[in-house]
Amino acid sequence: MYWLSFGIALVGAFLVPRTISAPLQDVEDTGVIQVFIDPAAAALQRQYETESDPIISAKEPVGTEASRPLVRRVAESVPQASNLVEASSVAESASLQRSEYEMQTDSVAAVEGTNGLARVSVPKECIGHFDPMLVSQAKDVGGTHTDTASTVDMACPPTDFKTELFESQVLLNTEYFHRAKGGHCNVAKGMWKDASVVPALRCKYEAVANLFKLSANDVVLDWGAGCGHALDIIAKEYSLLALGLDLVDENVEWATDNMKHIKKTCLTDGSDLSFIKADSLDAFLSNGAVHHLPQASQCQLMKSHVLRVLRPGGCAWFGWQGVEGSGSEPAVNEDFWRSECFSLGEASVFTENELRAFGMNEFKSSNAYSLFVCKPN
Repeated sequence: MYWLSFGIALVGAFLVPRTISAPLQDVEDTGVIQVFIDPAAAALQRQYETESDPIISAKEPVGTEASRPLVRRVAESVPQASNLVEASSVAESASLQRSEYEMQTDSVAAVEGTNGLARVSVPKECIGHFDPMLVSQAKDVGGTHTDTASTVDMACPPTDFKTELFESQVLLNTEYFHRAKGGHCNVAKGMWKDASVVPALRCKYEAVANLFKLSANDVVLDWGAGCGHALDIIAKEYSLLALGLDLVDENVEWATDNMKHIKKTCLTDGSDLSFIKADSLDAFLSNGAVHHLPQASQCQLMKSHVLRVLRPGGCAWFGWQGVEGSGSEPAVNEDFWRSECFSLGEASVFTENELRAFGMNEFKSSNAYSLFVCKPN
């Protein structure tokens, strides 16, 4: 059994904040945090927490014709990385530009009941460079609609439903409940710990929506949607029929009250998706959530539930894979999905290193990858 994680990634135990342009003691004043992998300094991450929480305001309205072309093929503006070393170099260069991007934009205060992420423009360093076979497989995800009304009008599962893993996972992830109670939904980073993740959050959902060629009335679900910020943005931009799932009750209540482009947000641990009709979703999204589950539970979720609810030809995206989950849950190796989880012909499975695919990820991890699973026609 398994549970629905929170649409965020746990960073406290293995990621370390540093600033690009200021010493560590000045971070609280500047409000700019750049996060790098450095296990030796992990104690600093726990010791030093910035109280500032800047929201990057967009120079142009998100979703306009001026901003949408910012998601583009890497060949148009960024050298194509032929290997991981080169990809890391390209991403590091982009991170320096992104730091300037963050500092040059206006810092604004949290606004109660508003989507702070929607005030962030897609970073100019954001790219969408994917395996040509994945691009070919994903091009028909959007645009096919069958009985969408019954999917959107579904009843959420009982709020008292619990799985065997529920209590232990809540204990391992109490900080997310604290963040929700502390009003994190009112800032751009949502359930994430550091504001430095904001450009990557904005980038990844936009790039995947573009990859899937999502269009009006496509039915899209976000598993572990958190506050619903990213889902609400693409739902508005592409006129989607959007559904969100999350375990944290404050997140669900906040999204229901404030994210007006999400049709429904359900409180659930995600272990039983029987309330969603089979073959009814065009796309299944999840970023920084599934990696918190044990490896076997991740595979079970995808094989038994995700493939069932996707319509033939539909695709799922699982971002921020390949990193350690809550309670030091080991990272799942990319080879696991093809060699052990999925059988030949059961699904089309692709893994994409996020630095190469997006030009960035939340914490510039060279190990992080996105998993794409497409259901056969």
